[in-house]
Amino acid sequence: MTINCVGHDWKNNGITENYFFPDNWNVKRYAIPKRPTLDDNDISDAVRSSFIYKENETSLAALAAGKKNAVILFDDISRPTPTYRIANYVLNEIIGAGVSKKNIRFICALGTHRRMTVEEFEIKLGKEIVINYKVENHDCFSQNTVLLGRDSYGTNILINKDVISADLIIGISTIEKHAFAYSGGGSKIILPGVAAAETIRDNHNMYDASGADGENKYGFWRASMNESADMVSRVTDFIIINTTVSAQKDITSIYIGDAVDVYNKHVDEALKTYTLPFKKADYTDIGVFRMDTCDPLQASKTLPGMFDVCGIAIITGYLYDGQVYSGLRYGPYEYYEKKLKQYKERENMPMDRFIQTNNPIILCSESIHVKSCKMFYTYYVTSDWNTMINQLAAALGPNVRAAFFEEAFLHRFEITDEK
Repeated sequence: MTINCVGHDWKNNGITENYFFPDNWNVKRYAIPKRPTLDDNDISDAVRSSFIYKENETSLAALAAGKKNAVILFDDISRPTPTYRIANYVLNEIIGAGVSKKNIRFICALGTHRRMTVEEFEIKLGKEIVINYKVENHDCFSQNTVLLGRDSYGTNILINKDVISADLIIGISTIEKHAFAYSGGGSKIILPGVAAAETIRDNHNMYDASGADGENKYGFWRASMNESADMVSRVTDFIIINTTVSAQKDITSIYIGDAVDVYNKHVDEALKTYTLPFKKADYTDIGVFRMDTCDPLQASKTLPGMFDVCGIAIITGYLYDGQVYSGLRYGPYEYYEKKLKQYKERENMPMDRFIQTNNPIILCSESIHVKSCKMFYTYYVTSDWNTMINQLAAALGPNVRAAFFEEAFLHRFEITDEK
């Protein structure tokens, strides 16, 4: 049998992907329940609406009044935020309030991800904004940072100087699942978004203690991020516009206000929109986690709980970046390229042996750069779906139970005991 699935990543939108499975396997397909989406009038009304900021009721236009300049932060191409659906309404409000068009800049809050291209800026923002405004990437390795202080965990909070010098900062991002920071959204647009590499490294080094404990519901990573956002808000005005989205990148809800307060108030409500019910009795031999993102690394980071539903995990999708780049691991991109040239590629373990390892993960995409991924992962890495499935069939035999999760970049499992 073959499962046909329409892709919704930024460069593969609308293209049908085909996934072959042996006819003697039992394959079940899962998708997130559909939710109502917001049209342009809904989005415009949300951006114009009032909200509570620093204990006062205000609006974006009121907050922008009297400001000389503004920075609009947006997340990168590895994230599903349809920034172009919101950005023009934001511009209408702040320009209408008196901020000069020439004093507005857009900065991609990359963290340690690779730099976005002009084409990708146009995808995320729309061509008109790229033509008419200054649009740039944050560079975490630059010395163009300001020390705001030290957080409770001993991390020096160094933030992009061009961001901090703005009279008004507006972040646009999406609340979505995240393996370590509880979720995306909120203060994450600041740290790691526009922080220095050393700040990001110190924050991420808390990985072993990132789980919630007692009062620290969202984990230590998020607590440090929230402190950084609070520091920014003490220097200048900073608000967040957070969305939830469908797998097709339509907006399903918008939350506006103080980055920490809005996040804390709405994060659990937002994450429920991605809930995928799954019965314990449906535990399966193989789980296929299909991703709508460009980045194999980000795809793997969105999979907490996958071994609660399956024994062997396959991460797949178009994943058009192909390569795995981590600024924290490799430094600036040119250092990564040098290491990649020097790296001697490892062979995959034979499939029948690999599936006997602890929590086996297979990374499979036609776009995958096998050498790059093997330099980073201990996964089984391949670009050939049919050969990989046939190898699994030879190793596992007939009557294999498989689950195909077509929107795995967004969905969150809700595992129940019901039969």
